[in-house]
Amino acid sequence: MANRFTTNLSNALKSEFLGKIHLDGPGADPEHEFHTRALSAMMVRYLVDCPSKRAVDHVTKGTDDHGIHAVAYDERQNRLWLIHSIWPPDSGDSNDGKGFRDFAAGVEHILNARHEEFNNSYRRHEVAIESLMNSDPQITFVVALAGSTYNHPEHWQALEKCADEIRRWYSHRPFTEVLTLDKLVQIARADMGEPPISLEVNFAALGTDTKDLPHEIYFGTVTAAEVARWYDIHGEQLFRRNIRGALGRTTVNQSIRTTLIERPQHFWDFNNGITMIARSGSIDAGGRGELNGVAIVNGAQTVSSIAETIKEHPQAGKAKVLMKVSIIGDTKRDSDESRVDLPREITRAANTQNRVDIRDLASLYEQQDDLKQEFYTVLGLEYTTRHTEAAPADDDGCTSEEALIALACGHADHRYAVQAKTLSDVLWDRNGGGAYRNLFRSGITAEEVWRHVRLMRIVQSTISTARKKYTGKAAQVADHGDLLTAHLVARQFADRIHDDDWEESVHDRVASIAGETLKRVITLFPNGHPSSVVKDEQKARDLVNQVFSQIASGSAVPEVPSEFVKGRSSGKRRTPDLAPLIAKHRAIKEGTMLEFRPITREHRQLFQRWITADPRRSRATWVNDSKAQLRWEVDGNTYAASRLALNLINSLGEKHYKSIRGPECWYVPGLGSLKDIGLRLHDELNGVDEVDLEDEGLF
Repeated sequence: MANRFTTNLSNALKSEFLGKIHLDGPGADPEHEFHTRALSAMMVRYLVDCPSKRAVDHVTKGTDDHGIHAVAYDERQNRLWLIHSIWPPDSGDSNDGKGFRDFAAGVEHILNARHEEFNNSYRRHEVAIESLMNSDPQITFVVALAGSTYNHPEHWQALEKCADEIRRWYSHRPFTEVLTLDKLVQIARADMGEPPISLEVNFAALGTDTKDLPHEIYFGTVTAAEVARWYDIHGEQLFRRNIRGALGRTTVNQSIRTTLIERPQHFWDFNNGITMIARSGSIDAGGRGELNGVAIVNGAQTVSSIAETIKEHPQAGKAKVLMKVSIIGDTKRDSDESRVDLPREITRAANTQNRVDIRDLASLYEQQDDLKQEFYTVLGLEYTTRHTEAAPADDDGCTSEEALIALACGHADHRYAVQAKTLSDVLWDRNGGGAYRNLFRSGITAEEVWRHVRLMRIVQSTISTARKKYTGKAAQVADHGDLLTAHLVARQFADRIHDDDWEESVHDRVASIAGETLKRVITLFPNGHPSSVVKDEQKARDLVNQVFSQIASGSAVPEVPSEFVKGRSSGKRRTPDLAPLIAKHRAIKEGTMLEFRPITREHRQLFQRWITADPRRSRATWVNDSKAQLRWEVDGNTYAASRLALNLINSLGEKHYKSIRGPECWYVPGLGSLKDIGLRLHDELNGVDEVDLEDEGLF
């Protein structure tokens, strides 16, 4: 049975990906390598519902993949999938212990932003992955297991350790999703990348219209309890085609929940409803029917919020929900090419409707209109309240959104600064204990608002300048801790915000206090990824208390550890030039291919775009010469490793560098950088003593 399933899966992968998968890296068995990469591509297509060709672009399998065979992500849902595929060898024993250990090492590289350790296929997605990792994502480990069994349970421990490590840094512990052979065959066969859903429906009120339409449409209402039943049975599979997916607790979802609980009779009035497509099916005059090949293409937030709310408040199930169903037929087999992409077109159209920004709604508040007038008449400044209005220049005023965040940072309660970083829209809430009335309190003046905005801007500018000097953890804290630092600085001047001499006594001191406060934040920052710490109210409170305690005790401002400061040397001794050392001892075979992988995030992003036009720019071959070790593939000339690295970096933009640590940028796939190789050689020649390189470049 397993062999038959494996054969079926193999045939499906060849049908979908043969000619699209490129085997440009070394592999002991091209057939096995193709199946592993194709299986990884299929998982990407399944997870994010993208075309096969695009899925192939997300395959990272090859030398220096570090066990991560493909990456998939959804930036809107803040989700990242790291995929490891196992295709059974002819021997039948799919022992992939090394693969799992490599996967664990790859996850560690991602956690520590060491993206340069990966191959070029991965680094095409570095910007998106790094952005997600800075946003407290939900990470899922996906194992596509094409064998019938996997009798090595000890290998799963590597994934568990990875998950535990990520949980220390982020709010969510990663899921591990294992897809076995039978499920993979279903996915390969399914039209929508997911075994088709059949759904029994029961409309409370129904209408239908087929006149002058290419397919049948049903519309009407269903109860919230009926919607919750669908979700209980099928869960997230209902949304495979929905661009938004179920986004969790957002401002919109919280509003849906509030309406269901407090005003269920008006849910019809306040919610846009649900759009569903189905391959086939029908609904009778009584509103009952069965639909096949179902997908909800708009309304995922509505569905998931209803299901979550009804678990706690069953009475909300009586609410009526608007519903539209299109029976589109089997468009994949349709001879009319214009109909083949109909499901995707419906999905796109349903999810690109004009949205009313919550800031626009807040512009209707009388207080916001009063502030707008006061900014103009008293301060001679602009105060814009709608997202459609152009934001004024810094010297000319501010937006209501910037004012809201500045007031959140200036408030005595640190939770508002946390909310501003997590989901600033919630700060506009005027209901009950909502933040708005505490921030834009009654009687607040335009001058007070403007001073808070200016103070926050000074803090952010100071942090931006300091950030350029930092690396590693310090740089991450500066990136993510800006609003919490602004809160700490604002509280140090809280009793001076109304001073007549604010410009002289406060404004000019803010920058120096901000720099000192940032150093305190960096040195006291707890373990965990900064993006998750600053969004956790308890962790943020503990950090705030520690900083204020340090200030109150009169402790001197601590220095940021030298390991996090660029170019700071701590008595490190110089080692011999590594590239000539390698050449002298023939530690790399003549003609070996090397890849250029810039060190800094900025340069990696620029370089990735630059080599898209000509991939040869990133490659050179090794020459065992004492002066010029790299033959660049573009012009065939030989260069010293640092010289060629410097030339490449200076080709990326207007900024001109005088030096660079070249051995750190050139990689032999599978062996590491020239620095790694050179240091290993140095150890062998001189004994295994600690070796430190003196900082010779600017980065």
